Amino acid sequence: SGLEFESNMTIGNSMLPYEMNDSILLGLTDVLPTSYSLDNAYPNPFNNVVNLEYTLPINQTASLKVYDMTGKLVDTISGNLQGEGTVSWNASGVQSGVYMMQLESGNQVSLKKVILMQ
Repeated sequence: SGLEFESNMTIGNSMLPYEMNDSILLGLTDVLPTSYSLDNAYPNPFNNVVNLEYTLPINQTASLKVYDMTGKLVDTISGNLQGEGTVSWNASGVQSGVYMMQLESGNQVSLKKVILMQ
């Protein structure tokens, strides 16, 4: 079901016992992502490759798709993004124009407009 910790368990190579308690576990959740966001797309406008920063809450996965301005699906970059990071879209072979990058996770959908200039 979940992780169980015993009092005075050894962590790593330490010879000193380290007591696990609720405050340590609560502190851990403070550094894990808890929000959903689609951040910077850079460079924008771009030539061939654009990078997109994203953040997803724990235990959520997302897909990132690219659409042209008519709503046609141009590319699926990833169907299994997790956590936070940066993903790149290589648009070589795609016409210059305006594209929408869509991050979808559960009932959350975010869009970023990017401009490809070949």
